[in-house]
Amino acid sequence: MKHGQDTFVDVTNRGQYSHPDGLNYGGAGREWSNQALETIIRRHLEGVRRIALIDWHTGLGERGQPFFLCFNEPGGPGWQRACGWWGRDKVETLGGFGGAGRPNYTGLLFHGVQRFAADAEVTGAVIEFGTRSQAEMRRALQIDRYLKFGGALSARQQAAMREQLLDSFSPFSSDWQRSALGHAIEIQRQALRGIVDWC
Repeated sequence: MKHGQDTFVDVTNRGQYSHPDGLNYGGAGREWSNQALETIIRRHLEGVRRIALIDWHTGLGERGQPFFLCFNEPGGPGWQRACGWWGRDKVETLGGFGGAGRPNYTGLLFHGVQRFAADAEVTGAVIEFGTRSQAEMRRALQIDRYLKFGGALSARQQAAMREQLLDSFSPFSSDWQRSALGHAIEIQRQALRGIVDWC
């Protein structure tokens, strides 16, 4: 690659706002989800001092295993708290991107919560559960784009591609589902125990 693996991973993952038919397009203005997040925070979290956040995702990391992306300031109080909840080895991991650095993500739920609840201290993480290899997940994102913007497809082709896409992000395998659910329950318990100490 001309500009290296770090650049490739960054530009294909961080989000972009110039190509509506491209990967990880964030929209031309505020999306409904951003407006809904603001409404929820204003309605239910107005005046709170502390917010614990888990933003569940799939597709990154080892199959069926949790992969943590903490967006608190590295080394700061929120970062240290997340390390205490889930383990420093998980929060400070360098894995998940095939040896490349973490992308400079834009449009994160975490940053939205920080912005809309500006007076609150937010601690949390995006927690991914791995499903397929990075190359297979890039292909799944391309399938998603093709289904939305591509040429004519038969109903059978569309159904097959949708099924492949769904299995890429939420595998049909019961082993994967059991692993993800078991880890998720423990991760939530760890956060709840941490919240008790935090308050």
